[in-house]
Amino acid sequence: MKRLIQFLDTETNEVLSRLREYGEAWVVGGWLRDMIIEGNPKGDEMDIDIATTLMPGRVKEIFPKSISIGENFGTIGVRLESSANRIWEVTTLRTEQDYSDGRRPDDVDFGVTIIEDLARRDFTINAMALDKIGEIIDPYDGQKDIMDSIIRAVGNPSERIQEDGLRILRAFRFMSTGKGEIRKLDVSLGNSIIEHLDALENISKERIGSEFLKILSGNYINEIITSMKEHGIFDTILPEINIKNSYNFTNNRIVNLALICSDTNIDGMGLSHYLMDKLRISKDDARTISILHNCRDIELDSSIESVRRFLVFHDKGTGMMIIEYLKSLNMDLEQFISGISSIDSPNIIKPLADGNLLSEITGLEPSKRLGKLKDWLFRKQIEGDIKEIDSLLQVLNEIDWKGSNPEYWEGMEWP
Repeated sequence: MKRLIQFLDTETNEVLSRLREYGEAWVVGGWLRDMIIEGNPKGDEMDIDIATTLMPGRVKEIFPKSISIGENFGTIGVRLESSANRIWEVTTLRTEQDYSDGRRPDDVDFGVTIIEDLARRDFTINAMALDKIGEIIDPYDGQKDIMDSIIRAVGNPSERIQEDGLRILRAFRFMSTGKGEIRKLDVSLGNSIIEHLDALENISKERIGSEFLKILSGNYINEIITSMKEHGIFDTILPEINIKNSYNFTNNRIVNLALICSDTNIDGMGLSHYLMDKLRISKDDARTISILHNCRDIELDSSIESVRRFLVFHDKGTGMMIIEYLKSLNMDLEQFISGISSIDSPNIIKPLADGNLLSEITGLEPSKRLGKLKDWLFRKQIEGDIKEIDSLLQVLNEIDWKGSNPEYWEGMEWP
């Protein structure tokens, strides 16, 4: 294998050099793992983690612009004067005491060796370090497990999981980091996950949601979701959802989240509220989930009128996600997409007739009836591609706006 130090960028080398003036320092973590897997750098801005013999206070003295990330646990966010927007996480070599809350160590001990520090890591593929001459320190055969496409715990898997229950989800996420193939869970790790599912109950919903969305952003989603089901993960994190994974998943994690929930018999609002509670997804993501879920059983109207409403009612980003979602549900979208292609993308379009004008013409006072009439007329404006107010007002003759029930007037929406 090529010496990986040649792929370290200039700024990282500066950080390492300054640390090594006063102590020792090693590159650890995801950059090293991914470089071994991929064999080439992913760019200067990729996060690079560093382990050092220096105490946190000394690191801050060397790099005055640094910030405290987890100083009690030895981690400082190092910033260079020349690159204030980039942060290197520099952590003092440590061992960890008991995890009584199943989330974080009760205490840490500094002043240990790099071998002792690597022993506290979660998986063998993350328990490696790159030294100053480019040699890889690999006491747990992480490189072999990378080559064999195996996710294996460092030491006793039950102990690693009970230390931090989030490692259960991290194990599944790392299944997608193989080069050209999915990784498999080591048998003992898989058995320990099943045995200690209750460890997830100690983890905040925010952390669970963040880790799960990373899984839905990766590769091999079908296979990983299948494995998660086999290990009982969803009985703990999403117990009321009928998880389905026989789809062509997309590159969009929110679309993918909607897809795995699409077989659940609940309306969009109900599903979005549930996911906000269980996974702490954002309000914007919840709104998108609601829209997508409500589209799962639609009879797609591919008329030009429907296409025009679609383009105006949904912003471009949401519209693209709806298309991806429906494609993954194997709906026939050929005619609908052809209709989209035939229309110039509309700018923001507002109703030609506002409430004041309609009130003056019809004599209706401000009311629900007037609001419904305005919305119905806006729909007609969009469907007919009407540009002039006089032409739009002629459409009022198509409806009994005085006597009919406004609840039956179709408003401006899609679907």
